[in-house]
Amino acid sequence: MVLKRLEQYIKAPQFADGEKTRVAQALNTIVFIIFTLAIFYLIIDWIRIGVNTANSSTFVMLLIVIGGLKYLLHRGVVNAASWILVLAFWLGIMLASYFTGGTLNPGLATFMALPIIATVLIGARASIVMSFIGIVGVWGLYTLGQLGRLPPSILAPNAFDFAINTTINLALASILLYWTATRLQKAVAQLGYSEARFRDLSNATVEGIVIHEDGVIVDANQSFVTMFGYDSASEIIGKDVLPVLVPADSQELVLNKIDSQFNGIYESILQRKDRSTFPAEIEVRETEHNGRRVRVGAVRDITRIKEVENELRESEERYRQIFTLTHDYAYVDRVEPDGSVTVEWITSGAMKVTDYSFEEMQDPTIWFRMVYPEDLPVFEEHATLVLSGQVDTAEFRIITKNGEIRWLRDSSYPIWDKEQKRVIRLVGAAGDITKRKQAEEALQDSQEQFRALSEASFEAIFLSEEGICVGQNLAAEKMFGYTLIEAIGQPGTNWIAPEDRDAVVQNMLSGHEEAYQAVALRKDGSTFPAELRGKMMRYQGREVRVTSLRDITERKKAEEELNHLATHDMLTGLPNRTLFDDRLSHAIEVAKRKKDQLAVLFLDLDNFKSVNDAFGHKQGDRLLQTIAQRLMDNVRQSDTVARLGGDEFAILLEGISTPSDVLPTVNKILQGVAEPFTLQDAEAFITGSIGISLFPTDGADPDTLIQNADRAMYRSKEEGKNNFRFFSAAMKADVLERLELKNQLRNALERQEFVIHYQPQIDARTGKANGVEALLRWQHPERGILMANDFIALAEETGLIVPIGEWVLETACQQMKHWQNEGLQVSRLAVNLSEREIKRTDLGKTIEAILKNTGLEPDALELELTENILFQDMPKVLTLLLDLKGLGVRLALDDFGTGYSTLGQLAHFPLDTLKIDQHFASHLMSSNNDAAIVDGIITIAKNLGVAVIAEGVEDHRQLASYQSKGCHHIQGWVFSKAKSAEQLETILRDGIQRPQLVFKFE
Repeated sequence: MVLKRLEQYIKAPQFADGEKTRVAQALNTIVFIIFTLAIFYLIIDWIRIGVNTANSSTFVMLLIVIGGLKYLLHRGVVNAASWILVLAFWLGIMLASYFTGGTLNPGLATFMALPIIATVLIGARASIVMSFIGIVGVWGLYTLGQLGRLPPSILAPNAFDFAINTTINLALASILLYWTATRLQKAVAQLGYSEARFRDLSNATVEGIVIHEDGVIVDANQSFVTMFGYDSASEIIGKDVLPVLVPADSQELVLNKIDSQFNGIYESILQRKDRSTFPAEIEVRETEHNGRRVRVGAVRDITRIKEVENELRESEERYRQIFTLTHDYAYVDRVEPDGSVTVEWITSGAMKVTDYSFEEMQDPTIWFRMVYPEDLPVFEEHATLVLSGQVDTAEFRIITKNGEIRWLRDSSYPIWDKEQKRVIRLVGAAGDITKRKQAEEALQDSQEQFRALSEASFEAIFLSEEGICVGQNLAAEKMFGYTLIEAIGQPGTNWIAPEDRDAVVQNMLSGHEEAYQAVALRKDGSTFPAELRGKMMRYQGREVRVTSLRDITERKKAEEELNHLATHDMLTGLPNRTLFDDRLSHAIEVAKRKKDQLAVLFLDLDNFKSVNDAFGHKQGDRLLQTIAQRLMDNVRQSDTVARLGGDEFAILLEGISTPSDVLPTVNKILQGVAEPFTLQDAEAFITGSIGISLFPTDGADPDTLIQNADRAMYRSKEEGKNNFRFFSAAMKADVLERLELKNQLRNALERQEFVIHYQPQIDARTGKANGVEALLRWQHPERGILMANDFIALAEETGLIVPIGEWVLETACQQMKHWQNEGLQVSRLAVNLSEREIKRTDLGKTIEAILKNTGLEPDALELELTENILFQDMPKVLTLLLDLKGLGVRLALDDFGTGYSTLGQLAHFPLDTLKIDQHFASHLMSSNNDAAIVDGIITIAKNLGVAVIAEGVEDHRQLASYQSKGCHHIQGWVFSKAKSAEQLETILRDGIQRPQLVFKFE
């Protein structure tokens, strides 16, 4: 133990601050070198002239200085120790030059080491300070020599030239060292920032993580510190693992693991700061930390797991006692790997109950022949449960060998083998309950009632006769506060809020068994949303109604949150386009009745992209949030402010008598937007351009009003920005341009101006393309390549989307078949379907014909639809999708997460793939809401058994974030842009190099 303590004292101490540890290591090394050299020269001096007062005093002073430096190091006072060492080194040079004699040059040359040592130990500024002190020392020695205060031998003939050269060299060296050290400090600061981020990540984990070197703690995360009851990691860093974390009776086990360099998982008892102990699972791995090989341990508290194991052992003992006490028979059955069951041991009572011999009972099928036919489903369910590992008790009838019908109650306990991960034995006891069955005439009704209740999975259960409560379960008592005595005799409607009682009574009288919702009323007067389900059944010879009631408060909250997310912008909290359209439609109807006017304001921020690029997306988001608040502050409470997307906002002003009524609000909005913003401690300025359309003069429906306001906004931008314009007929010139594009679109297919590009869908774990998406492009003779968004809306309006869509589908299928014939490994081709195509009655026949003509297998084709299409006419769309699934093609939901679908609706559709909208990729790491939605989408997909593809993934951080959430199928620029068929073949042949993401923990 003494040697180990000495070893720890000689080593440089470890600190949580990596830079502090680096300086301590460097200082420790220099001290060791100086100590070694000093001892070497002292030994030579002792040999040469013997021990005297001078060299003995020097040795003692050296020990005192070095001991003091080591004490300061281990106390963490690294900066002070560094300055003491540097100044002591300077003083030593001065004294050595004064007392040792010889030429001046070697002593002066030693000064060159001063700025280097100071820079390494203290920093960039120290190089300047020590260079200055060195220059003072050089000229001090030179001056003493000129004054005759030094031995003549010190003054070499070239002492003055050497002093000049040394001064110049020290000055140049200090400048170079300062420049180099400054750059290094910036790099170290950046590295420290990265280390801090990864430390935050490690601190966020539930597991406790500790790093130790030869049993001495080097570092630990916050979870580890909290788990062991310490206030901070500094309390345990530098201490031995064994006495601090391990109780005495477990130290030998842990010490053996440390000494043997064990890598793996083991269990041990550990102790907290207050000396309380807990069982833990420890996973140990060797890694590198600060340039040294260390051991990293991940500690998990398994107290709850051990408690569960103890409970299982106690449960097993209880069942052993039951088997011993049974008065009929007990048994042990062996379960084979194929699921067959044979009797391993059985008491003689079984033969008396069944009239079969022991040999006959060995037949694995005898019970299926012995069980009464009507009770066979009960027996099969009982067998299924126990073979799956659940303890179960069942009652059923058997036909004995003599033809007698008897009732048995069988309780079976499965023995689970952890290694084989299956049930290997069944231990049970059975009793003949025939007499009890015969004596209790109403028991059969009770059993029927009990099974009905369990099948309905009731939480609160009420029995009522002619509307009066005759019974309830314990859950109902806890949920409503009425005891059984208080509940019996009350009308069943007393548990329902007054406003819903009539509807509940009507539902009860109708005899419907479907679930319905109502507001429930507790004894204390509080209410909560509930789901009810009722069923008539016989109970003790009477017709009663069994009503189950479930508290759906949390479900309602979740639905409200989902509805809010579906109708509001996640960044600003404002209504989104969907909700704005709904409110605008309602406002139009009100204005029609009142013969009133309303105004739609379309606001677009001027030069927002420049601000966003200058300050970053995060600051850009903050600016949008501030804009949203300013807009809300400058409109009436009855007005609606919505974010349509990007930097576009829409405002609905109702109750307008004349166009001039809009102007005060418009001016306030422009002034509010133009006020300066503070971004990253700097002022930013931005303005807005507003377009205004009025109902009914500028449009009679939401789309027209918004489009015309949009056109007016662009005219405002053209005329100087930070302004507003009302829509006018003169602004309809762009309609002519759209008409021209429509006419050109009609001939584009005949002129073969369309081309298809393909973007691969990559499995990020392998780098292989699992599928490709066909993306339409228009090679316009005048405008160049046009993306689908530039003309698809026009194609929809004109109906040209139908022939264009057929061409895309057939061309893409031909290309896919060509790739397959070439032996390229791509299993899926994704093609988008538009709203107009979905409404075609012959869509299924068209797709079937294309597949037949191209020879492509149906399961290689995946058709993509958006949420808006999916939920426009659910019955018709569902019928169409089922027909398409009948063809064997795959179905995908595109841009998922931005529409208004719900989990309940989504489950009705036969989908194979969910594609997460690209919006989430750019906000995943900056928005907790977006991250939560992505987690929910992935969970929904797993629950529905469908695949998930993340769209629009552009960089490695987004890729890593998706992979950390379990989404590995990626489509986006991080792997590949959309390419021509020829360009894509290289990817399909060779795959894509997976991005390497390196995580470092220190």
